[in-house]
Amino acid sequence: MDPQQAIGGKELQVLIAKANVCGLQQHPNLPESSKRIIAKADQDKRQLTEVEVNDLCSTSGMSATVILFVIEHAKRYVDQSKQVVLKAHPSLVEPGGALHPAERAQACWRDCWNFLRVATYATATDTADCTDPHGIEAVRALYNQLRVPLEGMTMALTTLSSLITADIQKQHSDLKREALAFKAAFAHLNETLHKG
Repeated sequence: MDPQQAIGGKELQVLIAKANVCGLQQHPNLPESSKRIIAKADQDKRQLTEVEVNDLCSTSGMSATVILFVIEHAKRYVDQSKQVVLKAHPSLVEPGGALHPAERAQACWRDCWNFLRVATYATATDTADCTDPHGIEAVRALYNQLRVPLEGMTMALTTLSSLITADIQKQHSDLKREALAFKAAFAHLNETLHKG
């Protein structure tokens, strides 16, 4: 059965319109210049450009090198997280599983990439509390309606956090602040997904 038919296309469209993870563009502690950069990147649903990373990091004091390194390896991190989740829960993508058919699984991995994107914004601005409270509430409602397995998403985000922080410590061992900032951003994302 099509998920839109299951819960009513109109209700689903309302939730999709409200669902937004990133709240940094309204964060009271960020300068207007940083908010504008985040707002544009989030509106376009893309990673930051090198110029944007440099601008944000010059304000926050974070390492642009680390942020750009993570952006460059984002696809690998998501692919590795996917492998970890599917190894632990292979039934998710089997018939009757929460991530079956393939389109549902692809949407889940796309969400992982988007969470990583927001964690990157958060780290570049050194602001762990990066979510929009109303937008994340709509994300939770949408996940509930579509029966997205939060256990799997939690595992994916935890794995992303572990992979990225381990890589930073390996490649840039003198930059512990950035590893801690990524860890804090993912912890915040996981926590907000489970509120309510």
